[in-house]
Amino acid sequence: MPILPKHPCANRGCPELTSRRLCQKHEQIIMRQLESGSLLPYRGGDEWGDGEWDDGSRFASRRQGLKRNQRQTFPLLAKPAIPVTIICGPPGSGKSSWVKSQAKPGDWTIDFDEIVSRLSELPLYAAGPEWIQPAIYERTRMLSALSRATKGMAYFIVSGPLRAQRQKWKEILGAQRVVVFETPASICRERILADDRRGDAKSRHLSVVEEWWRMYERDPVDVIER
Repeated sequence: MPILPKHPCANRGCPELTSRRLCQKHEQIIMRQLESGSLLPYRGGDEWGDGEWDDGSRFASRRQGLKRNQRQTFPLLAKPAIPVTIICGPPGSGKSSWVKSQAKPGDWTIDFDEIVSRLSELPLYAAGPEWIQPAIYERTRMLSALSRATKGMAYFIVSGPLRAQRQKWKEILGAQRVVVFETPASICRERILADDRRGDAKSRHLSVVEEWWRMYERDPVDVIER
């Protein structure tokens, strides 16, 4: 298999050479931001933002970006024809387990981690950041297909630490309710460390738990689970 020539990392100002789009450091930053909900697509420029992910100020800049509605973009979707519940929370909070306990045969579950695993044909949490874009496209396709569904319910799992994120998804999907898992960070950490499926992703998921709780904004209309 030919070795691709190395080139500068696509993150502006990064001197690291890589045969991929981003160096390892900035790939890890992208993964953490996506999982915590702080990385969101904007209009224009790079699909993932303006081309820069600053280690020190990314949380503040993403919060400000959410408030500038003219820059924030979400998929344009027809309203689902079946009831939708949105489930939010940090890694290890129990989102997926709760959905499995609620969903019935014929219901839809739209979970980014499961989509990545299915597309990559790798175990859960084992795929790299090159699967992020294909998984976002597939997730959007699945959300769009809800407008043609004729039976069942849909459960949409998304990190959603910011109130504006959850409100926007609720508006787009006409969701009946938003369930937020306020599972204490200490319990999330224990579950992550005990979960052998997470493998090399454990350290990243532990970091995302801290980031999610730093960013979290409660909304009184949400259903809270612990």
